[in-house]
Amino acid sequence: AHMEEKEATGKALIAGSCAVREAGTTMTPASGGSCFDLHVNALWESTWSIATIDIKALVILAQHVPTEFEYNRHYLKDSAGTDIEPAAQESMSGHASHDHGGSAENDSHAGHDHGGGAETDSHDGHDHGGGSTAFEWSGVFKVNGGLYTWIMQKVGGASGAYADATMKLVFIPANPNPNEKNEKENKKGRAEHVMGDCMDVKLSGTTIGPIPDDGACYDLMVHPDLRESIWTVDTKGHSGLVVYAQHGPTEFEDADAPDGKHFFKDSAGNDIETATYSKRWGEAIGAGMLVNVVTLIGVIFFLPGLNMLYQKNKVLFYVVLNAFSAGCLISAAFYLMFPEGYLYLSIGKKEAETSFMFGTMVLVGVITATVFDFSVDLVKRVAGLEAVVATAGTKDIEQQAASERAFIAKQRQSRVFTAVLIGDFMHNFCDGIFMGIAFTGCDNSMAWGITVATIAHEIGQELADYVVLTDPDQGSLKPWKALVLNFISGLSVTLGIIVVMAQDKIDNQAMGGLLVFGGGIYIQLGLGEAMGRVYEKGTTCKLKLSAIALFSFGALVIGLVLLDHEHCGIEGDDAHAGHDHGRRLMMDDLW
Repeated sequence: AHMEEKEATGKALIAGSCAVREAGTTMTPASGGSCFDLHVNALWESTWSIATIDIKALVILAQHVPTEFEYNRHYLKDSAGTDIEPAAQESMSGHASHDHGGSAENDSHAGHDHGGGAETDSHDGHDHGGGSTAFEWSGVFKVNGGLYTWIMQKVGGASGAYADATMKLVFIPANPNPNEKNEKENKKGRAEHVMGDCMDVKLSGTTIGPIPDDGACYDLMVHPDLRESIWTVDTKGHSGLVVYAQHGPTEFEDADAPDGKHFFKDSAGNDIETATYSKRWGEAIGAGMLVNVVTLIGVIFFLPGLNMLYQKNKVLFYVVLNAFSAGCLISAAFYLMFPEGYLYLSIGKKEAETSFMFGTMVLVGVITATVFDFSVDLVKRVAGLEAVVATAGTKDIEQQAASERAFIAKQRQSRVFTAVLIGDFMHNFCDGIFMGIAFTGCDNSMAWGITVATIAHEIGQELADYVVLTDPDQGSLKPWKALVLNFISGLSVTLGIIVVMAQDKIDNQAMGGLLVFGGGIYIQLGLGEAMGRVYEKGTTCKLKLSAIALFSFGALVIGLVLLDHEHCGIEGDDAHAGHDHGRRLMMDDLW
């Protein structure tokens, strides 16, 4: 009621002549009331002192709603910096009021939120204490304790616009080794906490840091009149930083412009990229040995109980093993290898070029097995292994028939040996290359995911090889000889790993092409080989249902890798996915 009594007086004062108060001056209300015309300055924030000596309460009538001039600080504070909320408030002209944590009954200030507002839109508003803590991007950087520069540019040149007027950044000291991929995950809770209470506003041209050991959040405010806004980042005492950003930093890069700049640079002006994965020789060789051990899986047939079970359910074993193998292989291609391969093929390339290269490498991968098969047949023909048996002068029909059968058996055995020693050798070699790439430039989840898919495929493949090699009508080998041949062919997995990891550098295009090529091979093996066997033998409802279940399980095993997956990045390369200075920005760098 007291506020209503003073309303008429306030309106009369506003209608009259108001005393101008420039930013930085003091307002002293008179006993009968005063009107002040506040003039802001060119700084990001304008403040005025209010002298309330001998005044116990004030009724304030404003031309505009005060919250319209709030960014991340409340419009009225006491001398200690504590927010002062109104005891009562109302809207005079349809503007909705707002509340900073008190009663919500009168808070109809729609659209006003200091920090994120709706969880679904991290660009919507800003909060100084209790809003959304979502961030869109995070990355690990190696630093040397010196000074660095964070840059935000207008997109579209000097006459363009910033992606946003502000961006919150959280810096937390961390292990700079990206193989410690849990660094970002382990510090995520801390990042969310400090971002939710981000009060340290940094204007363009100021310094961020020194960064405390437990991390800090900085609210960067761009200079609207400048082409780019820059901040100095003081990394004193730290060798690595995890950075969590409210927006993707590449949104503030004008990549198409001649003066486009990377968002993070050292004191010499060199681009500082997120730390990439280093070669993990021990894990890679260990993974290769695991795959190689699978080549000896035929020993399970020496176990009396399992051998008996297998003998009674050969078709069921055959179907479920191949269905599981197909699920692992096909899901590895679509969940892991194709997305990563496309990501790297797209760097610095136009969409049409990327699509052409991607499609071509997939097709090459799919047809590779047929090319190998054709090459082997051609070699055998040149060597005379396919020649017709010469029987001229032989009159004994039975002897001729026996000779032909022996030759055909030898020919069949030759084909089996060739398939194992050459076909499987080359296939395993390719598996080793893909695994080597993963353990060189990808996180452990993807590397081991590809290893699991390889092992799953090898289980079915090596069991099939063992059966073929020991079948009297095919390989006709003794079990121990079959195991030795399988083991020898499997050694090429480790060879492939060594060959690719011994390279000093693998560029983005090569890495992307090999990953996509490998995905094409996996598609052919999964659909053409493994599922081909399933379709051939799985003729009953029971077998078909078993195949569907094991295929789904195999796909699930690989799909779970995505829950803990990071993008790949080759050591020494620009693995800044989607980032291209002066050429073309293809996609954002998402981590």
